[in-house]
Amino acid sequence: MKRFFPTVFVICFIGYIDALNVIPEPLKDDFFAIYRKAAVTSREIQAAPVTPSNITFYLFTKDDPNKYVRINKDDLQRVSPYKNSKFAFLIHGWTGDREATWYTEIKDNLLKKGYAVIEVDWKEPANEFYYISSINTYDVAKIITDLILELHQRQGVPLKNILPIGHSLGGHIVGFIGQKIYEHTDQKLPRIVALDPAGPLFDVRPADKRLNNTSADVVHVVHTDGGTFGYKDVIGTIDFFVNGGSSQPGCKRVDLADLKTITEPLSCDHRRAPFLFAEALAFPHEYVAQKCDSWDDFKENKCQNGEKVAMGDLNSRSHGKFYLKTGKDRPFFKIEEEEEKKEAEKEVEKIVEKGTDKAQDGRNNRPSEENKAKGPLQVIKDKTRQIIG
Repeated sequence: MKRFFPTVFVICFIGYIDALNVIPEPLKDDFFAIYRKAAVTSREIQAAPVTPSNITFYLFTKDDPNKYVRINKDDLQRVSPYKNSKFAFLIHGWTGDREATWYTEIKDNLLKKGYAVIEVDWKEPANEFYYISSINTYDVAKIITDLILELHQRQGVPLKNILPIGHSLGGHIVGFIGQKIYEHTDQKLPRIVALDPAGPLFDVRPADKRLNNTSADVVHVVHTDGGTFGYKDVIGTIDFFVNGGSSQPGCKRVDLADLKTITEPLSCDHRRAPFLFAEALAFPHEYVAQKCDSWDDFKENKCQNGEKVAMGDLNSRSHGKFYLKTGKDRPFFKIEEEEEKKEAEKEVEKIVEKGTDKAQDGRNNRPSEENKAKGPLQVIKDKTRQIIG
């Protein structure tokens, strides 16, 4: 009973506040202090604090892409032959572990680019109640940072060669790593990658208590489920909003306030992010995004800026909001003809509704009854025949 009531109260209280998402900026620090104390207290009742023994590190190199070596900050001798390599850290999110399929896909693509890859497994702290796991991200980030500092100070790995990549809660862990590295060395990491960083509880935190655009020189963010399980707003230096950033083709829309929408796969949109990034690394020219003010402007070809960036480009220094479309099946960069047809029909309907036949029926921009009966695609075909004779 001692365990049950504090947990239920905290979950309900935090869930209610987070659902409102209306906490004024000056009060976010106070709310965070309450939420953190509640989570830490619950963690002390329910689980042991996070220690290095809760986190394991698996090193992969291009010499044998399918074989790993377990390492820790006190045993880095096996890293020595690769000290001049770039190192990518893969960090999963809530309820995850290193068995995640996306680990293998991103790992293999990075190995081909010359990286050594360290898969991080923090499954025990990640499998607590969400509000506890969200607080555990601090300790997890500290332990990963300690390993990175050992690589840098004892093995001579330059900080410029470190690339943390995290999904969901891992997206905030990479932010905390960047912040801690700066605190210890007065140097910023050149780039961190956050794949649909977690939204719940983080969207009501002050900026310094989550991933933010100062966490590294380049904070590379991919949004796929904003407003549900992912962070909705701009949070990095370059933010990629795939299909608008909140809903993905082939995934059912989930409204946390409407239980009827919560069906399997519950987190389809959220889990799509790392697989999109894996493909973007393998096929950079297929994942080119355009800088734009909004998703609507992008869809209507109203982007004022012609700048384009590949979502898998790990060297770009571009800043701003970038948008791109993908399909519902793998490979996601292939948008099915049926989807394109539906999009075209929607655009045609807009044209017809605006009154392309004003001159014919003289009824203030209303399409003729004849054209309504034909349907939008037939109207376009007829007009095309008129133009070409």
